[in-house]
Amino acid sequence: KEVRRFQPGDRVTADNGMPCWTCYHCQRGEFSFCEDYQAIGHSVNGAMAELVAVNESHVYAIPDNVSFKAAALTELVGCCFRCIERCEIPCSADVLILGCGASGNLMAQLAKGTAAGTVTALDCQMNKLERIASRGVSTILADPSDFSIHEAILRKRFPHGLDYIIDTIGNAELSERSISLLKAGGTFANYSFPATEKRTVSLDMGLFVRKELNYIGSTFQHHSFSKCLAAMAAGKIDPELSITHTFPLEQYFEALDLNWADPASIKIIIEPNGGE
Repeated sequence: KEVRRFQPGDRVTADNGMPCWTCYHCQRGEFSFCEDYQAIGHSVNGAMAELVAVNESHVYAIPDNVSFKAAALTELVGCCFRCIERCEIPCSADVLILGCGASGNLMAQLAKGTAAGTVTALDCQMNKLERIASRGVSTILADPSDFSIHEAILRKRFPHGLDYIIDTIGNAELSERSISLLKAGGTFANYSFPATEKRTVSLDMGLFVRKELNYIGSTFQHHSFSKCLAAMAAGKIDPELSITHTFPLEQYFEALDLNWADPASIKIIIEPNGGE
């Protein structure tokens, strides 16, 4: 009854992040670094239900031409947005995205919308590459058992190297080897958390000095929903391109099993109220 900006029946999405607002970083406006960060559906109950209560300050109107499915991925789009902004990709840059899962798909779309000269996506699943190729992104099919194959292709296409390499896989060995593919002054962006037993990347200090390379990290988003929804409404990014399956809430566990077992699956949507 105290809500002022919305009416029953409005199409909305909500930022699940809950910074504490009082720690050192929050008081500096650095909410992503909050010392007691909470998240609905993660550390706070909610999200996997027909009805979810959130503070009005976290709620955003969904543009008329943006679907519920697309809006459901606003938080992930925001995380990718954060990484692209961190990279500050200049005109005519050559960009490589490692991985074409949900984040890699969105990252490649966003990179394509910058002033970059070329955007290339690398993955070992052809169906994932075919999806992003429809947005004008170049693709390379990788062999996870032999990295030298895709490395040879990249060195032929980009004899002077790449300006930006953005990792969305979390394979430390792949990241370590990919750094040598950067051109002078190039940047490697570490977006993903480690997903392999090897969790550290060794760096050639001399290479970084000689080529003036950069290694940057990128964390999750906060307060970026408005611009993400605007980008969807303008057709700058299509989150539905990363959605491979849709399940009702009653089949929650089947959805998780499929996502775990099927390497061709990307993003799975669970609809709590029977869909749109």
